[in-house]
Amino acid sequence: MREQLKRVRHLFDQIVEEGRPKDWFAADDRGDVYQTLMDLSRRRDDWLGNVLLTAALAWEAARSSAPPGGAPISKIESITQEQWLDTDADLVVASWDLRMQREAAEDGRAWVHVALTHLNNLERRAHSRS
Repeated sequence: MREQLKRVRHLFDQIVEEGRPKDWFAADDRGDVYQTLMDLSRRRDDWLGNVLLTAALAWEAARSSAPPGGAPISKIESITQEQWLDTDADLVVASWDLRMQREAAEDGRAWVHVALTHLNNLERRAHSRS
């Protein structure tokens, strides 16, 4: 579980660093992230399962907020709210989507961090008992 969560954290980091278009989420190494997190959450019947479920929902929110391919992410990111009135409507929507995607990814990254911290604490307790 720990390695899977580290992988997901790395993917959330990539989204936070620079937003990602819809097609990025469909790649082989990223297409199963939501399902992986859901499967991990179903294996737990404690609060960690809820944390993993919340991380899965954050992944899905980041994916669904991904702007369509086309305009480069750097162009979309450069649009400020002050420029929205003077910008093509599709780029304004993509800019908003990108902001929502990053917020979801930041939330997801935080929940994965909580899960990893909890696993580390459980492991420390188990080692101290033996």
